[in-house]
Amino acid sequence: MAHSVPLSRFTSRAGGGYIDSFGGNPSGRHVNSIGQVLAALLALSLCSCAGTRLRHGYRLVHRTVDMRNVPGAFEAEAHYQDLYCGSKKLGEAGEYSISPSGRFALFTDRGRLLLFDKESSQTRDVTDGSFAIPSGFAWDEAGDTVDVAYYEKHAPSKIRLRK
Repeated sequence: MAHSVPLSRFTSRAGGGYIDSFGGNPSGRHVNSIGQVLAALLALSLCSCAGTRLRHGYRLVHRTVDMRNVPGAFEAEAHYQDLYCGSKKLGEAGEYSISPSGRFALFTDRGRLLLFDKESSQTRDVTDGSFAIPSGFAWDEAGDTVDVAYYEKHAPSKIRLRK
């Protein structure tokens, strides 16, 4: 059952009309506030699901998490970006790179370096023992490798694309 708000809950304006919470004139009818809110939320969710389109069917979806009730949280909101291949969520992506063919995606997720193979739909951890933030990626799909450079004093990595 939809929740309706009676006109007595709205404020009067000059000329005898009433203004609902969205600025419209309900003309003597009840305003279905839950329906309006749900429509607005649906519109927002459709916009945010599309995210940022990358090449080869990959996309980033940005999301915000309310942290006000999290003990010890530094800020009121945390911002994340999730990497997707089609409808499959690969993980929370920090740094990322998509291979030139689109078959592979290399991305950081919570302190790990992960490699996704679109052909097998498998993700594997390719972190080399100590994590550092990648600064660049050099793909060599013909040679079956990707070279990763890092910001910190971490030696570059050569990652095999197939096991």
